[in-house]
Amino acid sequence: MLTQYTAAALSARLRELAMPSTVQNIPTSGFQEDINSMSANSAMKLHEVNSSIAQLIAILAYDTYVVANANNACRNCGKITTRVYDIISKYVSGAQSHNEAITRLVNAIDELSSLVDLRINP
Repeated sequence: MLTQYTAAALSARLRELAMPSTVQNIPTSGFQEDINSMSANSAMKLHEVNSSIAQLIAILAYDTYVVANANNACRNCGKITTRVYDIISKYVSGAQSHNEAITRLVNAIDELSSLVDLRINP
């Protein structure tokens, strides 16, 4: 249940970070400059978004793995699902706590995301 609370909190934080930085714009130089670059703030928010998404994916992957493992549900899975399950298993096996398993999965995000082909360019 703790992982569900964490996932909900991360989702809420992502909603907060979705607000454009330009909303916080204030005039400067005696009201001569009414537009300021907020690119540094946007870059910092993007970095936090990427980190939060990696953590959220790891939590959801771990929860899915635990449920599938408890129910022995992956014995009839397809090729890709089995491959994802094996990657998660590789990183999770031997973990002493949920936190350690999720931290390991955050480090596996690159390997897991390599399985996703969005086919943006035909």
